Amino acid sequence: MAFIVREAQVYSLSVKEYNGTFPGYGVHIESSKPDTIILFADVDKNNSYEEEVDGVVKEYKIQTNSGISSLCGDGKKNFPSPGICELSQIDIVYLRPNPIVTIKGKDKDGFPVSPNFSDVEISISSPGGANKNIIIWVSGQITIE
Repeated sequence: MAFIVREAQVYSLSVKEYNGTFPGYGVHIESSKPDTIILFADVDKNNSYEEEVDGVVKEYKIQTNSGISSLCGDGKKNFPSPGICELSQIDIVYLRPNPIVTIKGKDKDGFPVSPNFSDVEISISSPGGANKNIIIWVSGQITIE
């Protein structure tokens, strides 16, 4: 997971071409598809994934029985409170030339959460109960706990 987010950052900052344009790149995660992570080209430069407009660079599938168990925004910013959890989706986007990340989310009913998040925590759980949290900050820092 952290590798995929870093890949989006590298693609954006290194000005990787996509279908004749030079868009930003991002990662799209949906809680309804806990085994799927989409690396996308943000063709319309709106800092979010739109299936009809943006290009799928690669769709990753988690090959083990593990999966994304929760998506929480601003959990570290608001520590010790958990932040805004029960998100239905998260978009983590790097738009060039800025190295700053834009993190957008939608609530469990599919409505955009405003304002953008300063951090997002993605929890991955295995059937045996093991849990890992990946935290992505707007600064680009990625932490695994």
